[in-house]
Parts: sequence; C-alpha cells; structure tokens
Amino acid sequence: MIEDEARRVPVIGVPGFPVSAALTGEIFVEPLLARWQGRGARDAPHLPAILTRKVHSSAGDDEYLRVAVGRIGQRVVAAPLPPRGAGVITSLVRADGIVLIPAGTQGLEAGEPVDVQLYLDPAWVDRTIIALGSHDLTLDLLAERLPARGRRLTSANVGSLGGLIALARQEAHFGGCHLLDEATGEYNLPFVRRYLPGRKVVVLGFVRRTQVCWSQRGIQGYSRLSDLPRPDLAFVNRQRGAGTRVLLDHLLAQAASRRTRFAATRMRPTPT
Repeated sequence: MIEDEARRVPVIGVPGFPVSAALTGEIFVEPLLARWQGRGARDAPHLPAILTRKVHSSAGDDEYLRVAVGRIGQRVVAAPLPPRGAGVITSLVRADGIVLIPAGTQGLEAGEPVDVQLYLDPAWVDRTIIALGSHDLTLDLLAERLPARGRRLTSANVGSLGGLIALARQEAHFGGCHLLDEATGEYNLPFVRRYLPGRKVVVLGFVRRTQVCWSQRGIQGYSRLSDLPRPDLAFVNRQRGAGTRVLLDHLLAQAASRRTRFAATRMRPTPT
C-alpha cells in the first residue's frame, strides 16, 4: 500500500506466469474491485466432494489445487489435475474447480472430504464422465463431441496403473491402460483381473501406439535400446506403473538377457 497526503493507493503485483496471474486476479483483484464498486464479490458455487488421491502441499502457504469433478454413483469426486506449472494455461482451462489447501497443512489424504469452488454450472456435474489413467489424444476428440449429446468428458493423466486403481476405488467411469504382462506377453487383461477381481468390466481395444526414443543430436554409438545402460548416457524415464515404463523395463531386460547368453556362448571352450 502506497500512502501520500491525499490518498492511499493499493499496488498489486501480478505474476508473469499466466495461470498464476489468472488466479491472482480471481482471488485478490476481483473481490477488491467488487468492494470499490459497492457490490458483492462473485458468488461462485461450491460443492462438497471426495478427493481421489493424496496430494502434498507446502505447510507455509495457502495452495489452490485444480481438480476435475464428477459424480460416481452416490459420491461426487474431485480428481487432482497433474501439476503442469504456472505457465501452462490449459491446466486452468481443464479445471472444473479449485480446492483450497490451507497454510499449516502438508497436504490432503485420498478419500478426504473437500470443498470445491466450481468453475462450471453445478448441473453439469451429474453429466460429467471422468476418465483417469493413461492419456491418449482420442480422449480429446471424444471430449469435443460429447457436449452435443448433453455430456462432457474430463480426464487426468495418472498412468495406466493409476487408472486401474481409480476404477477399483470407484473414482472414475473409465480409464486408459496399456500395460504389458511380462510373464504372458499379454496386454492389459492380466492387470484388469488382478486389480478388478470379480468386477464386471468392459475392455475396449481401439488405439495402437508406436513407442519411440528421442536423443540429443550428436550422441555417438546410440542406435538401439540396448545402448541405454551406457554410463555416459542419461535417460529421462517414465514413472513406475506407467505402461511405457513397463514396456521399456521389459525390453531392457530382454536385451540384457541376450547379452548374457551371447557372452556365455563366447566363453565356452572350443572343442579340440
């Protein structure tokens, strides 16, 4: 607050990142303007919900968590969106609402009741389809067409295994999954039986993926996956439980096994 003899002038610093700037305007600037104009602050609708997964937070500051919201059976669930940084404006566009994590707490537990400040009309909550799991571009195409049928799709990328766990906990309507079972060489079905035992599940296979590795230009001697364990290379991997990570670990194990068999063959004594 800057003061002079005639008046007091508030100064609000707006962050340079677009998501932070938008939240600053919503949380601080809009209520201040409403007060100056003699009107009430914007009365956004609120809705109680159940948090679908554990989230961590800094204990010293209020934190605003972006969530996707929908009804699963008798419960309204709030699925935290992946933290994509304050520079990615789509993370704000995709959010159905925000949850305040007060200062002094270090996060919220899965299954904890939360109060969601909604960005959408509450009537859409019951018409929302929640997809959790591995993301695919087909979900975005589906989301474009559903509003014409009176429905909407909201999704969050939590990995293939996370999607199956969300279905087991009844926190999503459907989920994307591409997990390779190394013991059988079969995709998805062994994991569905393991994580959703006794459940009636419809499995649809309609997407095929091509997995590739990208490397920095100029790296010498790198031409196949078996080159990755080289000590002079650093590889940015996917998280454990992701379908791509399971496939990569499987292929690296196969490559290591072939190298071991080849070395053992070369070490055999030559018959005389």
